Amino acid sequence: MQVRGSELEVWLLAPGRFLMSNHNLFYCPEAAQHMGSPPFEICLPEGEAHHAAKVMRLRTGDRLKLLDGEGCFYEAELVEVGRRVVRVRVNKREVSTVEPVGSVLLLVGLLKGKKADGVVQRAVELGVSEIRFFQADHSVARCREEASPERWESVVIAASKQCGRAHLMPVTTCASLDEALAGLPKGGRRWVFWEETGAGSAGVDVGAVTSGGIGLIGPEGGFTKAEIERVRQENFRERTLGRRILRAETAALAAAVLLLHECGEI
Repeated sequence: MQVRGSELEVWLLAPGRFLMSNHNLFYCPEAAQHMGSPPFEICLPEGEAHHAAKVMRLRTGDRLKLLDGEGCFYEAELVEVGRRVVRVRVNKREVSTVEPVGSVLLLVGLLKGKKADGVVQRAVELGVSEIRFFQADHSVARCREEASPERWESVVIAASKQCGRAHLMPVTTCASLDEALAGLPKGGRRWVFWEETGAGSAGVDVGAVTSGGIGLIGPEGGFTKAEIERVRQENFRERTLGRRILRAETAALAAAVLLLHECGEI
């Protein structure tokens, strides 16, 4: 029997045993590489296999969902649960319907450790399309110390499984502001959020729904005037997030919400 909850499915697999699909969602990029249509069999990656077998203690016949990181979900059934191998039979492929329609890119002055991780996690949940951290003039963190693609990928995967996204949000680190500004998407809003911006630049353009936008947020120490002059050359408009001084990680998420609202995502 299958019962639908708010956005996620709950399956009754055996008497008294329920498995919720967000708890039962596994990252399996190999599914996207399979050229044939379902049904087909694949093995879960090592970490996901361990989680399925040792943490969740799933067994043969249990049903689960996969995400491939490229925008698709898969309904699958466990056919082998071994010490080293967990094999599933994929029965159905479906394109995710929860991915953001508008593209919101955040450029964030590099933050230290857990602060950056928190921004990444919540940006995935909100529907941000991409984050580029960059070494700013006032960044307390340093790229060689804080840049961790593997850790951020792990954060993105966990957040995607929690919120039900099937496309992994890219997170990159740039050695400078100029590098972060290179190759930006055309069109959409370009806002730099700066605490020294006048009150007249506050807020958003009401009713102006766009296809996307870029939000530029400084590090813990804020922007230098030279950095503001540089981004003005790239047609960034100055915006404020209110009369109070926000932490950099709070400002990044507030900027994301404003841009996502303009895109109709929130």
